[in-house]
Amino acid sequence: MSADLQPEDVLKAAKKGQVAPFYLFYGPGEFRMERVLASLKTLLVPEAARDFNLEVLYGDDKIGDQPIEPEQIINKASSMPFLAQRRLIILRRTESFTADQLEKFLPYLEKPSPSTCLIFISSRTNFNAKFYKKFRSEEAGVLFDELKGNQIVPWIKRTASEEIGVILDGESCAHLHAVVGNRPRELYSEIEKLHLRYGKTVSLDQV
Repeated sequence: MSADLQPEDVLKAAKKGQVAPFYLFYGPGEFRMERVLASLKTLLVPEAARDFNLEVLYGDDKIGDQPIEPEQIINKASSMPFLAQRRLIILRRTESFTADQLEKFLPYLEKPSPSTCLIFISSRTNFNAKFYKKFRSEEAGVLFDELKGNQIVPWIKRTASEEIGVILDGESCAHLHAVVGNRPRELYSEIEKLHLRYGKTVSLDQV
């Protein structure tokens, strides 16, 4: 069984133009997941082309008065991008489908469109089931775990620099962690406030 990818690995690869045709995003780290999704939208689909090449769907959606079916999502994923290199389709609430419905995605996952990135998001996973097992066999499962204590400071430093555009040294990051705690959403908000107030470089005495 292959190990899960880390969210940072997906972003690093995407910045180099290396994007898998499908991923499974799962785990309790909801805020980190939303930040990675926002970054992937920016990296993969130019803003001017998003009306045609970016779709967010839900497993419990209805088309007309009928529940959405896997075949309809597969048809969308199989379509060519319009005036762009890639389509991005985000399927939330994947867990809303039955096991039989999920298995209908397997033929597509065996031969996915190379010009589409299809991201499944699931709040419940069963890696003994064929559908979920496929992502681990293809090294396309991405675990968004809650950040542990020793992961927070590097996350603050990286997020500040790469997403918000502000330079924080190690001491500043550690101090911010001590004040705010292990809460990524609140930490992100505080970094944004520091950026607005002090600009691109923030020192320890300003935190």
